[in-house]
Amino acid sequence: MRDFMDIVECRSRLKNWLDALSDGLQPGRFRFCLGGSFVPTNGKEALVSTCYAMKAAWQSTIWDEWPKERKDGCIHFIQSFQNESGFFFDPWLDRQSSPSNWIEFVKFVCQRALGRGLSIRELKIRNVRAETRQSAASLLMIGAQLKTSLPLEATTPSEVRSYLEQFDWSQPWAAGSHLSHLIFFIAANKLFVNNAVKFEELIDEIEYFLLSIWNAEHGAWFNGRPSDQMKINGAMKILTGFQWLDRSYPDCRKLMDLALSLSFESDGCGFVNRLFVVHEAQKGVPLGYRDLDVHDLALKALEEIEKFFRMDGGFSFYVHGAQTHYYGAHVSDGRLVGDLHGAAMITWGIALSLALLGESDITDANQWRVHRP
Repeated sequence: MRDFMDIVECRSRLKNWLDALSDGLQPGRFRFCLGGSFVPTNGKEALVSTCYAMKAAWQSTIWDEWPKERKDGCIHFIQSFQNESGFFFDPWLDRQSSPSNWIEFVKFVCQRALGRGLSIRELKIRNVRAETRQSAASLLMIGAQLKTSLPLEATTPSEVRSYLEQFDWSQPWAAGSHLSHLIFFIAANKLFVNNAVKFEELIDEIEYFLLSIWNAEHGAWFNGRPSDQMKINGAMKILTGFQWLDRSYPDCRKLMDLALSLSFESDGCGFVNRLFVVHEAQKGVPLGYRDLDVHDLALKALEEIEKFFRMDGGFSFYVHGAQTHYYGAHVSDGRLVGDLHGAAMITWGIALSLALLGESDITDANQWRVHRP
């Protein structure tokens, strides 16, 4: 077997790094990174840090070792953001969705005049939708409860069709994310809040829509001519919705072929998306399909992951440094340090790689687990 990063040492240093991020803060609060962070650590704002800290800790089983006070602090902090409508609303992220100075405002106006980009209102709606998905999934990941049902912006088959048709499917990563949010909200309401209003009808309509944009040559869902990497990124979003349903997967052989043919990207999302697509595509291919290639991909991933590991014990979102922007919010100055977005994605990548390997001879492989986003 080829050499790759020492996941035992990695986990130990990651645990210390997460402790350092929370040092001196209220239980459940974390700095986004140890240097150059712009994310607030006080008051009722900035869900992102707590959600990503929980994901990184849970995927590496460090969560199991945290004191009850910290775990309860995480849960109560996230739960406090869910309002009566069911959305999780973060005032800090909402402020960041608007132009912060006259230069940004002029750029925004020019883009809108040219028919590019989203309105501020639509941008804010999409951000809240994404944060609601992330927050709810983080709570469900560790067995916590939602305060109320998640919001449904489409409650009939015709509304589902209209909702899905509004997105630009030549950009399947963005469009697929909102389709996935809708599946998640419908499924979570049924599974965890006992609210299964028209569940089968709504999911059927989503599947009918997906059939209309499925490309048989590549096994992915899109219109137009997106790049192969964008096809995989879009498929990843759709498969994150599928995993919440008790339904059979479509034929995923072409999709797996496409994912296996690509190279690793240098950002946390792009890097992990490919692994996740292969992991989920196994549910829609014949037993043993391209097993040797999948095994080789997982080993290569564990080698590549070292590029994201930092001296402070965390993982950065980019190979060249920390994440700088999150849904328009300026979260750090991009130093060569670990950040919580990177940690959440790369710990997921480690867990996915180990699951794809399925080998019992890797030391402490059972200390890493795959979550459902």
